Amino acid sequence: MKENSGVDSDHILIFEEQALWCRKFELDKWKDFAYVGAPWTAGSGYIRDEWSKIANIGAEYEKSWGDEDGGKGVFKELVVDEIPLVGSDRLTLINRTWIKRAINICPQKQLAQLPQDVVSKKECVATGRPEAEIYFGCVLNGIRAPIPSTFEASLFSAKFYWPDKLIKDEEENSLNKAIVLKHFGNDGVNALQRVRDGKPEVESNPILVPISVQTKHMKINTCPHI
Repeated sequence: MKENSGVDSDHILIFEEQALWCRKFELDKWKDFAYVGAPWTAGSGYIRDEWSKIANIGAEYEKSWGDEDGGKGVFKELVVDEIPLVGSDRLTLINRTWIKRAINICPQKQLAQLPQDVVSKKECVATGRPEAEIYFGCVLNGIRAPIPSTFEASLFSAKFYWPDKLIKDEEENSLNKAIVLKHFGNDGVNALQRVRDGKPEVESNPILVPISVQTKHMKINTCPHI
């Protein structure tokens, strides 16, 4: 097979069963993120409990994380309510550079494929077999990897929520407008305003239809018409 120099080989797009492909995917609009998938929110207590089951973090490492480049990122508390866990399966885009960095900083003991003498010296180690969105969601947030907001992730894939359910208060209005402008142009901004005016009909509003919809959880068999 000849190498295609036009392919961005640092990215892997995973598309699984129980997913519908509903509109065009443009890598350029997503390639700056470390990890993109359907958002899911289960409350900070759930995240705290799940992370505490798998994380073994050295006392000196709780406040700051180093990486192989010598940089540091403050590891924010994982109990904050709005931690954007956006890597749910079926349709997922991952950046291999960031994924490798996460594994090197806080490897999963059994699955990291690193020598055990290397793993044993890490200040952060995950044990057990955590769900990917818990593991990567927490570690990538901790090292300040670029993660989309829950609203932007909902434009990528839907597992539990249509995008209109994740449009929040007026404080985020300008951010949401910038996100919609990036993906849909001015027509999308006008569509966003219709959502904010309380007219969020999926069939007539393009910003409410993600690239992929997961059939089982969203309880649909065909993509909404756009």
